[in-house]
Amino acid sequence: MHGYPKYIEDHRGTNILVIRNSFLRDLIERNIGTELVYDELTPQDIYNSQSGGFRHRHNGLSFRLYIYKLFGKWTPKKRVQASLNNTSFRQKMIILIRLRLRGLSRQHSNSFSRLKRRSKPYVFVYFIFHKLGLRALINVTKRILRK
Repeated sequence: MHGYPKYIEDHRGTNILVIRNSFLRDLIERNIGTELVYDELTPQDIYNSQSGGFRHRHNGLSFRLYIYKLFGKWTPKKRVQASLNNTSFRQKMIILIRLRLRGLSRQHSNSFSRLKRRSKPYVFVYFIFHKLGLRALINVTKRILRK
């Protein structure tokens, strides 16, 4: 549970289970202490453990709605308002590249080789932004321009 202090250093991994089936609940309860570790959490604990993911999805949706609105595309009504302000530059770039890759995938759905060729530069930039960050993109661009 990323972001919940008690579990941050737990290398075994953790999961939140909400069990509504009595058979499954009994099965899990019988195995607590053997293969399973059980900690009871409050709803607030669960919310706190997941808040980073909620915020990430909320802000990403807000930015995508802004982009769709900018280009005059219809979107269904959402609880989130379109906004340019809630997302970092890096995250905005990742979202824009993903949108472009999705568009290319739809455009070239009948030819994988064409899709692969057309998406290669976007995949490269996506990798740099997603895995390495903006500084790495700047350094790679400088090296390319010096050649």
